[in-house]
Amino acid sequence: MPFSAPTLNSLPENPLHCRSPMPHSHLTVNHLLAQVEEYRRRKAERDVRPEWLTAWINAAAELFEPTKGVGRVGFECNPTETGWDISLYLGMTEYIGGPDDGRISPASFDFNLQSLAELFEEVLSIEFEVLPEPREDEVAPPYAAIAIQGIASEQPMSVRVLAVPPENAGPGFKRLPDGTTEVNG
Repeated sequence: MPFSAPTLNSLPENPLHCRSPMPHSHLTVNHLLAQVEEYRRRKAERDVRPEWLTAWINAAAELFEPTKGVGRVGFECNPTETGWDISLYLGMTEYIGGPDDGRISPASFDFNLQSLAELFEEVLSIEFEVLPEPREDEVAPPYAAIAIQGIASEQPMSVRVLAVPPENAGPGFKRLPDGTTEVNG
């Protein structure tokens, strides 16, 4: 449903009253709140992740420890024919204004792999994946990740902790010239 601005149709019936037309700005706010609720409802309907998986991802996200500043965990989660495929990463920071304007910087972090392994009922494999150069048919940046295959809540899972976010992930933060950091989006 397209948005339409409120009209100034609240003129008094008797023009001798000294009231000026007043827009009903509360209609706009109410309309926006209704849109937000509708968006949340539709998003929840699209979310195919079971509650246990959402809780598992949240527990895994808590294992990131930014080495400086703050971090914002991002993830991708997809069902596959063989279970769940999950990638976890810390969002990058985009510099807005100043001498570094436009620079996007990955986050430095520590990650507790032992605690991640303990989130599984059974760990089948743990691997360190590194692709310092793109494959012949790719134009991708260097790639490094820890990959764990295992069983959680009786479901097979493949989990990767990425050193840097995937290319399609936008920056998690904006760093302003005065040094303050804002959450992006």
